[in-house]
Amino acid sequence: MRPPMRFASVKPTVAGRLVLPRNAKDRVRPLGRPAREVIARATTPEIARQLEAETESARQLGVFGSPTFAVGAELFWRDDRLEDALAYTSSA
Repeated sequence: MRPPMRFASVKPTVAGRLVLPRNAKDRVRPLGRPAREVIARATTPEIARQLEAETESARQLGVFGSPTFAVGAELFWRDDRLEDALAYTSSA
């Protein structure tokens, strides 16, 4: 059985804080969550540290674009490869 799939995403940080797009509030509102609270949490130094750790993990895997799906050491990138990654995960 293959290991579980991991997802890697890379976003920029500046001075230990996540940089969000200007329309972040507009993107959060449809989720039914309080945009101000979500953005405040997303831009904390703790989240930035977690992001940096995940980014380093992605670099070590050899990720160079997104989205990238990793199944063990096997990488699948681009949206159109998701089905391939899922099939690879379930193969023996």
